[in-house]
Formats: sequence, C-alpha cells, structure tokens
Amino acid sequence: MDILSIIIDHYEEIDKIYKIAKQLGRKVKVGIRLAFVEKAQFGFEIESPLSEGISEIPPWLLVYFALRAAITEEILYRAYPIEVFLYVFQKKWIAYLIPVLIFTLAHGDWDIFNFILVFTAGSIFAWVYIVKRNLWINIIAHFAVNIIGFFILPLFMS
Repeated sequence: MDILSIIIDHYEEIDKIYKIAKQLGRKVKVGIRLAFVEKAQFGFEIESPLSEGISEIPPWLLVYFALRAAITEEILYRAYPIEVFLYVFQKKWIAYLIPVLIFTLAHGDWDIFNFILVFTAGSIFAWVYIVKRNLWINIIAHFAVNIIGFFILPLFMS
C-alpha cells in the first residue's frame, strides 16, 4: 500500500490530528509570547518551584504561573503527544513512556531528588490521562502540585 492510498483511507483521522495540531500551534505561540511579556513586565523568571527568589514574587503571580503551566504542560506533554503516539504506534506503553521522558527531561535541570519527583508526577499524570482521557483532571492535579511547590514546600525549606 502506497502513502497516497494510506492518506486517502485515513483522511478523516489525519485531518482531525492536523486540526488539533494547528490549534495547539496557536496556543504554543500565545504561550511563548506570554512568557516574553511576563519577563518584560515583571523582570524575572521562575527556573524551578524551589528557586531561591520565589519569595520575591507576588502570590497572585505565582497562582497565575501555576495555572498557566498546568494548562500548557498538560496539553503539550500529555494530551497532544499521547493521542498522536496512540494513533501512530497504537501501543499504550509507547504513548505513555515517550511523553513522560520528554516531560522529565524538560524539567530535569535540578538535583536528582527533583528529577525523580518530576518523573513520578509525569508518570502519574500520563497514566491518569490514558485511563480517564479527561484533560481537566490532569490540569487540576498539575495545578495543585504547582501550588504545593510554590507555597507549601518553601515553608518547610526556610
């Protein structure tokens, strides 16, 4: 079977993935623009939830960062790649493992404890998404983890 007949046979599925990717592309561009605006307006960046300068950031802005990260990361590291890898490879373990590894490596600029913590959280988030197929569950859970990292953990580290 040649590539043209595959495309013709699976046109609806390919078109659906294309439309999702196009929408996500717009959201990624908006997210990147927001990151530059935040840096320009507020003059700082958060490198990790445990960074030393976190106490200087207003709480409302930390809540915003936590929510924005939860939404964008769950779309970029869970929903989109898992759906694409399930469609392409038709194997749940591949659709699970690749996004977990990418998520972990994207957050892996800290010490080994945080690396393991991020890998575990990413694994749980991927598993929940594959089982439930409900992105809102993941976004709410990710937001809760970020809030704990921004507000609760620093209390124990000072």
